[in-house]
Amino acid sequence: MMKTPAERKLAKAKCTKEFHDRRRAAKLCMQCGSSELVSDVLCAGCLEQRRVRSKANVKERKALILSKYGKVCACCGESFEEFLTLDHPNNDGAAHRKELGVSSGNAFYSWIIKNGFPLGFQTLCWNCNCAKSRFGYCPHTQFPNFVGDWEMATQQYAN
Repeated sequence: MMKTPAERKLAKAKCTKEFHDRRRAAKLCMQCGSSELVSDVLCAGCLEQRRVRSKANVKERKALILSKYGKVCACCGESFEEFLTLDHPNNDGAAHRKELGVSSGNAFYSWIIKNGFPLGFQTLCWNCNCAKSRFGYCPHTQFPNFVGDWEMATQQYAN
């Protein structure tokens, strides 16, 4: 008697679960079967492979996000990708991420991609994003052409 695709899928899942349960009970690496675990389920080699893959995935997601929302800070013009991040222009990022049940960074980038790059975001560099979050504005917007001593300038404008 031939199994349906659904029955084959269920049998494979059961087999995989039993396989992982046996490895977990024997304290073997889930990927390669090594007995030299450095985490609950992985050996050093497999853990390092996972870290490398994860870093590459984050970098790919971020590059894709920036290709859609812009590769330059909307405030200061910074263009080094390492400094760029995604911003909620209405300053409601924390509430939005909480509502979605995702943290910042990779999980949020995944949500953006899965949801087809929705409107309502902009690219900012870390400095502009942090200043906007902390102070409600970025110094670049208050002193757009300033070059020199920021401490002296901010004291001057504060008086």
